[in-house]
Amino acid sequence: MPAMAGAGGGAPAAVAGAGGAVAATGSTRPLSSTLKLATMKETKAVAPFFNIWRPADLSKVEGKLPIVVWNNGACSRNDAVFKPLFDAWSSGGYFVLSLTSGGGSSSTTIADQKALIDWVVAEAAMPSSPYKDKLNTDWIIAGGNSCGGITSLGLAQQDPRVKAIFVLSGSSAMGSAKVDGIKIPVAYIVGGTDDIARANAELDYKGFAAGIPAMIVNRSSGDHLMISNNAGVMKDAADISTNWLDLTTFGLQGALDALKQPTVCTGCMMGLWTVTSKNLETLVKK
Repeated sequence: MPAMAGAGGGAPAAVAGAGGAVAATGSTRPLSSTLKLATMKETKAVAPFFNIWRPADLSKVEGKLPIVVWNNGACSRNDAVFKPLFDAWSSGGYFVLSLTSGGGSSSTTIADQKALIDWVVAEAAMPSSPYKDKLNTDWIIAGGNSCGGITSLGLAQQDPRVKAIFVLSGSSAMGSAKVDGIKIPVAYIVGGTDDIARANAELDYKGFAAGIPAMIVNRSSGDHLMISNNAGVMKDAADISTNWLDLTTFGLQGALDALKQPTVCTGCMMGLWTVTSKNLETLVKK
């Protein structure tokens, strides 16, 4: 099995990028498109109530798994539609926590997403935990759809443990979050001009401070609900976002090359997706 980040159990080192952003280094792991681990889901019926999506056999993974904390569209507790994303990420060696049903409020907040981080950091430190020495709590990505994207952008500006952001059809301008405090890499996937998140995501992109690595991937068509729920779109988004995670986490040149390919994602139609980006080269491990 190819080595994960920080082979031998150590967390990957970090190198400062433009605008204070960092990219993890020290990994020889190949792209997730060539590394497919069997995965599993665990449900945790404790606050903030969440699912874990991870490689099934942790003994086959060398080093520590980067972490993704996810909030859903409408800030709901329905994470089922995003399973293609979670499967792709966990099969590529990420440890994903997604808010789900089970108790408490029917809606989710920044505090719930932060509680995911608190839980996983505490769990990884427990001597009796199966995740002891398996998780890279120094590399946490916040991700979400629509309202969950708003909370992810807000969380990243409140919690320095967040090192990168991924937003699916969402933006700060859709809610109360702003982007002037973001100092880490951020990526958006949005639909066509009828996606209510698209124009606002483009405003976010223009508002980032100089030097911040950022990317918007636009679909030529598709409204907000289609980008958030369609199975075919979710498959494409899984491919695109996995390369984004690999670029920001491991600094892989191959991930950047994949995002810059004419079709943007593997097996996608020419012209269906387009990428607008800046400062992504600063993330590549030299």
